Amino acid sequence: KATSDGYYGYNMAVAEAPNGNFVYAWDRGRCLDSNCDIYVREIEYALLDRYGNVVRPVSKLTDHTGATVNTYDYSPAVAVAPNGRIGVLWYRRLWDWYTRRSNYNVYFAILDASGNRVYGPVNLTNNTAWGTGGELNVPQFYSPRIAATGDNRFVLAWERYHRESAGGVWDIYYAVRDTNGNAVKGVTRFTDSTAGGTWYYSPALTALSNNRALLAYERSGTIYYAVLDSGGNTVKSQTSTGSDGWSPDAVQLSDGRIVIAWGGSVRFTVLDSTYNRIAGPTTLSNPAAPTGDAYVSVAADAAGRAILTWMDADGSYRRNLYYALVDSNGNVLTPPMIFRTSLASNPYILTSYEGYGNTSYSWTPSSVVDGVAAFSASLFGGPPGGNAAVGIRYANRGATVATGVVLTATLDSNLAYVSDTSGVVPTVSGNDVVWSLPDLDFLESRDFTLYVRVPSGADYGTRYPITLTLTSAGSEANPPDNTASAEVMVSRQVFLPLVLRNYP
Repeated sequence: KATSDGYYGYNMAVAEAPNGNFVYAWDRGRCLDSNCDIYVREIEYALLDRYGNVVRPVSKLTDHTGATVNTYDYSPAVAVAPNGRIGVLWYRRLWDWYTRRSNYNVYFAILDASGNRVYGPVNLTNNTAWGTGGELNVPQFYSPRIAATGDNRFVLAWERYHRESAGGVWDIYYAVRDTNGNAVKGVTRFTDSTAGGTWYYSPALTALSNNRALLAYERSGTIYYAVLDSGGNTVKSQTSTGSDGWSPDAVQLSDGRIVIAWGGSVRFTVLDSTYNRIAGPTTLSNPAAPTGDAYVSVAADAAGRAILTWMDADGSYRRNLYYALVDSNGNVLTPPMIFRTSLASNPYILTSYEGYGNTSYSWTPSSVVDGVAAFSASLFGGPPGGNAAVGIRYANRGATVATGVVLTATLDSNLAYVSDTSGVVPTVSGNDVVWSLPDLDFLESRDFTLYVRVPSGADYGTRYPITLTLTSAGSEANPPDNTASAEVMVSRQVFLPLVLRNYP
């Protein structure tokens, strides 16, 4: 769990990075005053490693603390380039409560591999017009999408709507930026909607080999696709999948073929490496979803298969998340099934509406035990004659269950064991504190706090080493990370008032 209870983050997106980390982004709302006269939604994100450990805690990408009108950042889309740069695209709505008028724009930012912002946010659409939904020629922007090509460029797309006297106009626009934020292809209209005529809706983007990207979208109720290169040039013009539907997503498989899937009833089709349809459309029957299926996300594994996940169609009934597995020939290997159900006390569960609900997981774990022992920091403090609280974590990153798990903390002779929160009574022998621990399953980790007594009369700044050692029965994949070292420093403890400690 990345956030606290009652966090109210929505429109989640996830992408795997080349270093094995996972980038998560979402939007979250809050009031700026006690009367909630100004309400904002901001883009937040976090980075986790391949083991599920937080490497960058929840951070704000946008901060509207000083907003004077209601400011809503919605639907972050995330992609990671081969050089580790992270692209984030979203749309912003400003809403004036007094005039009931809105202004829409699309924003883009780039983070480095550690999650530090290196570019933006920049306004890509530069729309200054305000209006209500019924006013003419006032653009609105939705459905941001992003893909990272192999030559470190971000292909960006979104939906643009405005109203004319003859009716609404919906089009797909796109642009290309490099990973420094430089424009490669300026904002360009891709489709040709006319008022009251053909409309284009819900784009989807996925990276392809040869520095290309596939763009899928809905055209007046039918799913179409096209292929662009990283310069923004059209490689394959718009082509029909032959099926109706909405909210598509797509992925290229490890064998070069491409799966496009979409909602309504979840359907998919397979393209060959030259972007021609060779299988489908195939409908995935899912009797477990009484209100229908919607908002599919597609990811690929290393064996030429596509993983499809989605949720219930009816917003008032979202009990389950669903899964299916298909191969590059269009065969359904695992038919639709429920893979996660909401809590009985809160029967509502959701994932991405935008096709960012799942991603690849490229790491292959060791087939044997891979135990890990670690401290939560390299230095811990305690006053003379007082206690130091030492954070400890131990885990198994191997596919084999770790049995006979023993963790030993070797203390400096000047330190004394006081207690711990492991739930296991240790054996204390000289300077060693030894815990015989329960078995550890794959990717299971546990944390606890060890309390040690600092010598009275010790000089401030004096440091005492502590060493951790983890052992288990059977083979060990990576012995070096079974040990860890830290220090306890004699320090003067300073406690700030709680209101200051939690101040953002």
